[in-house]
Parts: sequence; C-alpha cells; structure tokens
Amino acid sequence: MHDLFITIGWIALVSFLGWATTRMQSLGTMYIEMRAMSALYLSAFDYLIGHSYQFFVSQFAGTLTRRVSKYASAFEVLFDSIMGTFFPTLLYVAGAIGVLFVRNAALGIALGLWTIGFVSFQLILLAAAPADPHGGAEEDSALAGAIADAITNQNTITLFSGAGYEHGVAWRA
Repeated sequence: MHDLFITIGWIALVSFLGWATTRMQSLGTMYIEMRAMSALYLSAFDYLIGHSYQFFVSQFAGTLTRRVSKYASAFEVLFDSIMGTFFPTLLYVAGAIGVLFVRNAALGIALGLWTIGFVSFQLILLAAAPADPHGGAEEDSALAGAIADAITNQNTITLFSGAGYEHGVAWRA
C-alpha cells in the first residue's frame, strides 16, 4: 500500500509540474507576443505617419488601419505556429531519430535522411507556390477599409442620401 501511495504521489507531482510549466510557457508566450506586437504597431505607425498628405488623401483610413493590424497579428500567428507546432515536432522527430539511432544506426540514419528530404521537398513546394493566388489579403483590406470609412462618415452618408451608394461600394470592394 505504501508503494502505491508513493507512485500516486510521483504521478501527481509530475502532473502538477507539467501543468505549471504549461502555464509558464503560456505566460511567457503572451509576454513575448505582447511586447513584439506593441513594437510592430509602433514601428508601423512611425512609418505610416511619415507619409505625405497626398498619401492620406488617396488612401482609406480603414484600409491603412487594417493593414497595420494584419502586420502585427501576422507575428502572433507565425510565433504561435513555431512554438505550438514546429518546435514540438522538431523535438519529437529529433528524439525519434536519436532513439532509433541508438537502437539501430542504419535505421536512425535512414530516418534522418528521409526527414531532411521530406522537409526539403516541402520547402521547395512552399517556395514555388504563389503567396496569395487570389488576392484575398488585398480584398480583405479594401473591404474593411470601405466599411470603416462608411462607419466614420455615417452622418454624411445619411444626411446626403448616399446610403444606397455606400452600401454598394462597401460590398463590391
């Protein structure tokens, strides 16, 4: 009975440590993302504010806002992908190759070479694929800009009977 309680205690301790390290990783990730995204917003704002008056006259404020937001949120998506998918997969594959190499060197080398070939093939396909084949990001920015500008100018649209025109422009953008 004593050994059973010791085993249960070890399991509880390992489970608690796993939970605690997961929470610490989440807090660390949020801290890093918050600081980096804040710096990205500031650098984008500094770059944007340096443009001429003509630039701001010819651009939708909503579109510019959307682009700055997408710029900063792209870091979050990329960082989460690396920390949540790529890094654990890298550790898992490295562990599998290491254990297999210790048990049978030929199989470990074969798995390592296959992994290198597979990742290389994926990178070649990624480089060959178009970045945005349908222009979705541009259309998304234009739509968000049109909606934001229509909301900003709601009073003018309503007073001058432009609601029908603006409704058509916002949904065609």
